[in-house]
Amino acid sequence: MPQVSIIIPTYNRADTILRAIDSVLAQTFTDWELIIINDGSTDNTEALLTGLDGRVKVIHQPNGGVTVARNTGLRHATGDFFAFLDSDDQWRSYHLELCLSFLNAHPQAKLVSCELHEDFGNGRVLTHYQVELSHWYLHTARLIGSKLLDLPAGENDCYLRVYNQRHPMGEWGQPILQRWKITDSAHYEGDIFQSWRWGFLMWLPTTVLRREVVEKIGEFSSRYPICSDFDWMAEACRHYKMHFLSVPTGIKHDLAVGGKKLAEGHIAKDKTASVAALDMLHHLENNYCHLDPEDAELAALRSHKQHYLAQVQLARGLRGEALFYLKQAWKNSPEKGRVARLWLLAALVPHARLCQQIYSALRRVAYSAGMISRGELSLFRLLAKLPRKLLRLDKEPNLQRA
Repeated sequence: MPQVSIIIPTYNRADTILRAIDSVLAQTFTDWELIIINDGSTDNTEALLTGLDGRVKVIHQPNGGVTVARNTGLRHATGDFFAFLDSDDQWRSYHLELCLSFLNAHPQAKLVSCELHEDFGNGRVLTHYQVELSHWYLHTARLIGSKLLDLPAGENDCYLRVYNQRHPMGEWGQPILQRWKITDSAHYEGDIFQSWRWGFLMWLPTTVLRREVVEKIGEFSSRYPICSDFDWMAEACRHYKMHFLSVPTGIKHDLAVGGKKLAEGHIAKDKTASVAALDMLHHLENNYCHLDPEDAELAALRSHKQHYLAQVQLARGLRGEALFYLKQAWKNSPEKGRVARLWLLAALVPHARLCQQIYSALRRVAYSAGMISRGELSLFRLLAKLPRKLLRLDKEPNLQRA
C-alpha cells in the first residue's frame, strides 16, 4: 500500500493535465499512488490518460463538478497520507519529500502546508501567502478597524499575524532545502481557524495531511459549489493546529502550457467567479457572523465581502444581483462612498450589458493607473495597448481579491 494518495480532479484540461502529471512523476519521494478523476471531459483528456505510470489510477465519471470529483478520489484513496493537485497546476519536485519528512519528524502534527507561486505569465509571479498577509488582508483589516492582524511588538514577519510560533527548519528539512539551494525559510505553527475570516491561508495543492484528518472532517461539502476546498481546509484548522513551511512547493498557473490561454476557464474565476465570491461570503456568515451577530468588525467584514461580490457580479453582467448585494453592503460598509457610487452606476444604467461594459472600462482605467503608479506599466506601453483594450471592454476586468 502506498504511503501517499494523490488526488487530481480534471475537466477539459487536455492543455495542462500532462504538466501536472509530470510534476508528480518528478517527485523525489516516490511511494505514492496518483488517482485522477476525469470528471466528464469532452476534449481529448481521456486519450492522454492512457498508458501512464503503473502508480496512476484513472477514474472516469459523468461531470459532477470539482467537489464531487475530489470526493470520488477520497473514496478510492488507500494511503496513510493525502495530497491534492489541480490539473492546471504543478508541484516542485521536492514537495512530497519535504512535507513527508516534516510529518514523520513531528508525529503530533496532523497536516502541513507550504507557500506557492502564482504565475500569471510575462514574468509576473506572486508568492502566497506573503502578499495576503503583507497587503491584501492587512488592508481589509485596517479598513474595518480590526487589530486582529497586528504584529507582535518588534516583529516584521507577516506570517506572525496569524501564527503564534516560528521555528527554524530542523534537521528533517535542512538537507532537502540545501540540495535545492533554498534559504530563508521557517516553520510556523498555531491555531488559525479564526483567521480564515479574511480568506485563504493555505492552498490545498501544497498541503499534505494524515488520513485521520480526512476521517475526522469527512468529504468536501456540496454546500459550497466552487469553494468547497476553502471550507474543508478551514474546518481542518478548526480541529487541528496548523503547520506551515515558508517554502514554495507548488505553482498555480494562470495560463496553459506555452503561455496560451486555458481552453477551459479557471475554477473560481471566469464564469464561476460570482459563485466563488458568494461561497466565501456564505462561509463567513455560517462560521463567524451568526455566532456573534453584534460584533461590529464582523458586520463590517461581511459588508466588505458583499461589496466585493457585487463588483464581481457587475463584471459578469449580473446587474440585478449586484444591486441586491450593494444594498446589503451599505449599512455596515467601511466604504460607503464607493458602495454608493457603484449602486448609482447599476441603478442608472438599466441595461445589464451596457452596465457591464461601463463598469469593465472603469475598472481597467483604475487597474492601469495603479500599475503606472507602482512602476509596473509605463504610460507609453499603456497607450500602445489601448486600441486592443478598447476592443475587449466586454471582458471581465481584473478584480482585487476579497
